[in-house]
Amino acid sequence: MTRLQVKAIVAVTQDGRAVGLAHYRPFPRPLRATVACFLDDLFVQEDFRRAGVGTALIREVAKIARSKGWSSVRWITSESNHRAQAVYDRIATKLDKLTYEMPV
Repeated sequence: MTRLQVKAIVAVTQDGRAVGLAHYRPFPRPLRATVACFLDDLFVQEDFRRAGVGTALIREVAKIARSKGWSSVRWITSESNHRAQAVYDRIATKLDKLTYEMPV
């Protein structure tokens, strides 16, 4: 079995309630001879959206990536997730890429 290197950070309120999470992991970029960070999951509870929690989680993942010498943080989102894209457009660059998946 392959051991995955997925890590997580959790956003909590002052009283310790979990309100958001981010799963991230390194991924190789062979053509650039670097390692980057892939943000697999980003979730914020509905009543905490638009409060900066998602941005804070992404910025914390970026801080971790920098500390490890990774070259960038990358993630995907649904084309219909316009509210999240508004956040992402403020803090990152949208790439001109499509994502494909093949079941095996």
